[in-house]
Amino acid sequence: MDLTSRLISRRSLLRSTLLGGVGLTGAYLIGCSDGDGAGPDALPTLTAGPTLQPPIGSGPGSYIWEQRLTPGLLPPPRKHHSLVLGQPAEGPRLYLFGGENDSGGLADLWQYDPGADEWIELATPGPGPRHGHNAVWDSVNGRMLVFGGQQGSNFYNDTWQYDPADGQWAELSPAGPIPDARYGAGGAFSPSVPDDETRPFLPESFIVTHGFASSGRFDDAWALDVTTDTWSEVSPEGERPVERGLMRATWDTVRNRLVMFGGQTTDEPFLDDLWTLSSGRGWTTVLRAPRPSPRTFYSFVLDSTHDEVLLFGGNTAAGAENDTWVLHIQDEFWTREEPDGLRPAARFGHDAIFLEDSSTMLVFGGNDGNDDLNELWELRVLD
Repeated sequence: MDLTSRLISRRSLLRSTLLGGVGLTGAYLIGCSDGDGAGPDALPTLTAGPTLQPPIGSGPGSYIWEQRLTPGLLPPPRKHHSLVLGQPAEGPRLYLFGGENDSGGLADLWQYDPGADEWIELATPGPGPRHGHNAVWDSVNGRMLVFGGQQGSNFYNDTWQYDPADGQWAELSPAGPIPDARYGAGGAFSPSVPDDETRPFLPESFIVTHGFASSGRFDDAWALDVTTDTWSEVSPEGERPVERGLMRATWDTVRNRLVMFGGQTTDEPFLDDLWTLSSGRGWTTVLRAPRPSPRTFYSFVLDSTHDEVLLFGGNTAAGAENDTWVLHIQDEFWTREEPDGLRPAARFGHDAIFLEDSSTMLVFGGNDGNDDLNELWELRVLD
């Protein structure tokens, strides 16, 4: 069976199992308009239906873990850093910035070439030490953007760019209002697409939502328009996810929406709710079982080729985890996967990216409950 046939087979099986008998009547709630004229009356409001029980995993040979034993110089161990997939002129590169370890806060910048399997430290002045910041690749301007973070008792709301073309950091000075300083927010980049009915919510924007600081937790959403480098608050009216931090978000490029999972809030150290933010619908919560246990500090990346989001590890009430979950975002259900190969040790505070050309998620660093790590692991999607 060729790769295309196996893709169709696996996804057809999952979808037919999900839809068999109950259909798409799982519970979810629709938020209110975000101000573009499409209010909640234009959208169906579905009530709670039967609990769906999709299959647990896609079977052997679907995913495989392997550690990349990179020779030469390696970044120091760390947690709560950022890992961004950039697309400079020389080809795909990973950019690792900041974080913290037993020595304190970090402000170093590293570049990884996935083809050559080589790390290089980029020694250039930039933002001060921080962890829990947000970072994305701005595909419009060919640069990495970094917002916020924490160092000691200080929380930041500064915005920086790193431009691989000249190898320099520069702090941006956006006009107008800016988000409050925060750490542990959800962040993603909304790319440019053709200007038609599929045009995304907040195109060409660096989106940051929720997070917390010494003043408390947030439930607002902000967008940096990368064509003007201007921040604006984009919090929709209506229901919002509870104030929270320590979670991840990613951008669903097919349905043009932000996807956010879990985190923690006041009196609830671990959450397991899934939310989406899109034009017209505002915030929408998706209530499905089974799903990952409540957690923080996991990795959460989009595999657009297979229309999936991959979640790995994180911190839970039971401690660090090394489980792998897949969110099938078209039909909004989860499966727990059991990849082949030797899986990474349990960890939290790591970060990950996805290489579409090779259908591979790369995971770096984190903490295993005792020690900070500087391992690089790959999870290959095989069908």
